[in-house]
Amino acid sequence: MKFNHSVFIFLIISLLGLGACTIYEAGVPGLNGVSDKQIRFALGTNLSTTATTASRTASQYDLIKFDKRNYISVDSIVFSARMRSAVATDSCVVELVNITDNQVVSNSILYTKSETFVWQDSRNIFSALPNKEITLGVQVRSRKGALVEGGQSFLFLYRD
Repeated sequence: MKFNHSVFIFLIISLLGLGACTIYEAGVPGLNGVSDKQIRFALGTNLSTTATTASRTASQYDLIKFDKRNYISVDSIVFSARMRSAVATDSCVVELVNITDNQVVSNSILYTKSETFVWQDSRNIFSALPNKEITLGVQVRSRKGALVEGGQSFLFLYRD
């Protein structure tokens, strides 16, 4: 069988051409890599206390330089925390805090009396967050003074 240089060169050029080709497809955001539907920020973790008044200390888990205006088409932000109370007669309270303005974010306060870790979610807090750059953090408190624990927490941003 004789080697055909013309066919070989044609195949090499075709393969090289395929590598340079980029295909763009329109479709459902998030399913084709064009846009994500959910953005997830990890916040505080392993917070425990018996105090009935929440207090903040500097945390490596604070979300610094957060500005909701930087996330195009985001229309919903939800705070989610894993939490528990050591006794069912007390409540664990986990709060998302706007550290910059020194205030708890409206509608972000989460509660549980569960003695095992459970996930709790806030409602949409998009409108409760200011239109500026802020630092966000998490604080935990007990309603009656029993040991309470806040595990992982997240801030979820959703696009329409």
